[in-house]
Parts: sequence; structure tokens; C-alpha cells
Amino acid sequence: MATDNITIRAITRNKYIRKSVSRDGYNLPKNETGKMKLIHDDLDEKKLLIIHNNRELLKKGAKFSLSVDEYTSSRNRRYFGINLHDNINRKTLQTGLVRILGSCSVFDMIEIVKNDVKDFGLSFDHDIVGLTLDGASVNKKFIRHVKSIGQLCLNHGIHLGGCDTLYPKKT
Repeated sequence: MATDNITIRAITRNKYIRKSVSRDGYNLPKNETGKMKLIHDDLDEKKLLIIHNNRELLKKGAKFSLSVDEYTSSRNRRYFGINLHDNINRKTLQTGLVRILGSCSVFDMIEIVKNDVKDFGLSFDHDIVGLTLDGASVNKKFIRHVKSIGQLCLNHGIHLGGCDTLYPKKT
């Protein structure tokens, strides 16, 4: 649903979607709260499966790395996109967007990332060995304050510089 940018309200009110889902044998709740509960229950189930898989990987001696990027939505809401990478299966897990409320110092950023990693059954200090972040100054400080090996992605900075040059902001 989220990949099509269709809101829960639109799904609830759209007769065609409701008929299509019913025709396929599924029973959707009639209100938005019920649909959100379905989504959250599915999320919790998948999260438990991911935690179980991570524990199995840790038993095999796996280590993990992270790639972290800040994202600002069109509604001017800020998020961290955090991806988890394992060294055994060489798979990437998108842990989801973590909302940033208010200002975010480097220490706030470290706490947000540590808590997100902990939610997936991992220890930031013991299981995460590497980080990739863009070249923002807060990310340089982030790397200095954590035990993991940090790498700045300069391509991201070059892209942003190119965009600023080609598409200057109107003052």
C-alpha cells in the first residue's frame, strides 16, 4: 500500500478497492483503525521474524554494517533512513524511516540509531562494525563518537553540490 502512496483513508473509502479485495477472498476491516491494526500486526510479526534471523546470524558469527541517510519529506518532516547489511547472506534490510522530532544533535542521532538497531535484536556497540553516511558535518562528528568504522559517501555530497549549482534556490 505504501509503495503506491495510497492512504489508508483512500483504501477504506474506495468501493472498487473494497470489492476487489472481497472478491479475492480477503476480509478487510471497514474502518481506518482496523486497517492500521492489520498493518501494525503484520509489521510486528515480520519484525519478530527479522529478530529471530538476526540471532541465527549472530550465532554463525555474523557482523553487521549500517548505511544511514537523512531524508526530508515534501511536508518538511525529517527522518533517518537506516539500512542494515549482514556479512554472511550479504542482504540489506531496510529498517524503516525513523522520525526526527525537533533539532537533532550528534548525540541524539547516535541514540536514535542505537535504539533502531536494538529494535532488531542487535547491539550497536558489539554487532555493528561499519557505517556509511553522507558527508554532512554532523555525520563526521557521528563517526568520531562511535566505535564502528565510518565511511563518508562523497558521491552524495557531489550530487548535492551539482544540484545546488544547476538548480539554485530562488531568494
